[in-house]
Amino acid sequence: MLERNINYHNISQNLKNINSSSRKFWNICNILLKRKIKANIGDIIYNRKIYKNDKDKVRIIGDYFAEQVTNNDNCYDNNIEYNTNFIKNLKYSFPTITKNMIEQILNNLDIHTANGPDNISNIFLKKTKESLLIPLEYILNYSLLHGEYPSQWKISNWTPLHKKDSPYKRENYRPISLCNNLGKVLDKIIFKSFYNYLEQNELLNEYNYGFKRKSSCQHNLSMLLHNAYENLDKNCDTLILFLDVVKAFDKVDHKILLQKIN
Repeated sequence: MLERNINYHNISQNLKNINSSSRKFWNICNILLKRKIKANIGDIIYNRKIYKNDKDKVRIIGDYFAEQVTNNDNCYDNNIEYNTNFIKNLKYSFPTITKNMIEQILNNLDIHTANGPDNISNIFLKKTKESLLIPLEYILNYSLLHGEYPSQWKISNWTPLHKKDSPYKRENYRPISLCNNLGKVLDKIIFKSFYNYLEQNELLNEYNYGFKRKSSCQHNLSMLLHNAYENLDKNCDTLILFLDVVKAFDKVDHKILLQKIN
């Protein structure tokens, strides 16, 4: 009993010192809920067979992940015309990457992030940043100028993470990609530049609450409740349609996405 009280006291103190760290918050939640993350994948049952060998499990789960990615040329129509009149006077250009921009990204790298296939850690990048600024400035600007992304940065390690229900079924896992950290430096710079462009030109939908700065599902919920209460005061009904696309990110057609961005 005493040990339990001490544990809860430590958790209480940690909650008070969390500030804005979501990682610490969810770590504490996992402790309270007694969740344990399994490091290894157990047996997989597929086509009425039990697979115990790691290579077989990698092949079976990997094939399933590959099947989920949309790659259907039949759904792509070159004749589709999108309404772009509202942005006809706007044009986005890649920024010229400076050493200060790279240094800012390196300083904010998360040292807890796992390494990619090149095995270069964020700790190494942060401690050697003074020596990396000039070569990285050249490589990143060359990449944007010539439209070439280093082929080694396109390779990633993936690991299956159990999501729900039976751990013996491959469809109950989702892939986590571990990309090279050097490639993430370029990704972060482009994301920040492109996001600022969208925000400054008011191209982001005001009712899109996900993946936006200073916005979250709490804001969406607040708007929903406000509208519902407002309709109650007016004796009106509130109709809500919920849509949940399974594996939505994997089903994004890259050709259509590139055409819309272009």
